[in-house]
Amino acid sequence: WVLLGDGPAPAGLATPVFPTVDELTAAVAAGTVEAPRALVVPVPAGTPEGDLPDEVRTATARVLAVLHCWLDSEALTDTTLVVLTRAAVAAT
Repeated sequence: WVLLGDGPAPAGLATPVFPTVDELTAAVAAGTVEAPRALVVPVPAGTPEGDLPDEVRTATARVLAVLHCWLDSEALTDTTLVVLTRAAVAAT
């Protein structure tokens, strides 16, 4: 699997990290990496002091942009997209 995001993988994870789907697609096309079985897209939790509607719009726009690029990439046709959320739903 491959992680989509900025910076290195979290400590203890030996997985490639790409900042964008386009960069991953280019690396697959160049033969630098194989197409991953899964592309993990972390969606950070909002902040308590943040404006919830704005944070939802921002997160939704980001996920939709990733989804669009992923669907357009022929190199990733066999790759599963995993959207990883944290604190997205309040559970009691």
